[in-house]
Amino acid sequence: MGGDGGPAEGLIEAVQGADVWLQEIMTEKNLPNAPWGGESVEEKERTIWGSHMKPSALAKIASDAKVKLLVLYHEQNYSDPYDPDALVKELRMLGFEGAVVSSRDADVF
Repeated sequence: MGGDGGPAEGLIEAVQGADVWLQEIMTEKNLPNAPWGGESVEEKERTIWGSHMKPSALAKIASDAKVKLLVLYHEQNYSDPYDPDALVKELRMLGFEGAVVSSRDADVF
């Protein structure tokens, strides 16, 4: 399970071939819509990327590690209008082809 934060050294090894990887995620595509982190996109990037996983990094790590199921939680997608699957779609646009789900409270995996 990955917590708040970006890619860390050893993360690919830790999740290599995992049956299930739970990871928090924050949108890159809709970052300008985030209501926190600063007034400008540049400020938001500096603030947010210090403590949240980018979809582009997650897509690469999960692909390279051949994770069998990627479960997204603590999602911050800021889509407008709201789309509960926005982050799954964002990962797909970034080339992630593996199994991925957007978790909801009380889901079981």
